[in-house]
Amino acid sequence: MADEFLISLHELNRARPRVHAVAGGVVTPFIVEVAGALGVRPSVTHAPDEARHLAARARALLVNLAQPDSLRREGAVQAAEAARAARVPWVLDPVLAHATPERRQMVERLLAFAPAILKPNREELAALAEGASAEEAARALAEKTGAVVLVSGEVDIISDGARSQRVAGGHEFMDRMSGYGCALGMACAAFLAMAGPFEAALAAARLFKGAGGRAAARCDGPGSFRTAFIDTLWRLANENAEGAA
Repeated sequence: MADEFLISLHELNRARPRVHAVAGGVVTPFIVEVAGALGVRPSVTHAPDEARHLAARARALLVNLAQPDSLRREGAVQAAEAARAARVPWVLDPVLAHATPERRQMVERLLAFAPAILKPNREELAALAEGASAEEAARALAEKTGAVVLVSGEVDIISDGARSQRVAGGHEFMDRMSGYGCALGMACAAFLAMAGPFEAALAAARLFKGAGGRAAARCDGPGSFRTAFIDTLWRLANENAEGAA
């Protein structure tokens, strides 16, 4: 991993910013573990009244549309609206935006609150923008929304409309098992508390791809991979912090 990336990871670990998340119940435990491994102080609730206040007082916000029941939908809107009013940068993960009209409409509603980073996978991207390639669609979506677009997949694509970067690596467990894309959204929000949207998305993508490759060398299957992945994030953050002290 590049030296400048490790420096930003150390700064994140040292600053311990608070990041609020509105997310589905299935992925929340993993999201919280990732946040803790990076040194982030997470708060997680979708109750609309609390989400609004916590988002406004956070350093960054993640809105993840997994399990968007009526209460989570309202909590997401309240949190995004409060974040925009308080100038708190935020990440929108449009989970399964391609799957139902209701989710697509929810994404369009939330885009009105100007997320700094939009993090679709390739299927979600295809529902939100057109292009001859994923990179062209990502560029078009960035130009349309004003957000930096991070398209997760075997090779991640990051675009702000003018610049594009591709990040390879990781491991097949990250595609085949649940939660890694959602946790990548938390990593984006964590770095967004410390850096601009393009730099934050790029740092999060590099971190996850690099950590996935290292974790694969320490595991026997998808269960031990998840433990090794969290341990690897913690080790990268803390070993680098010790070296920079």
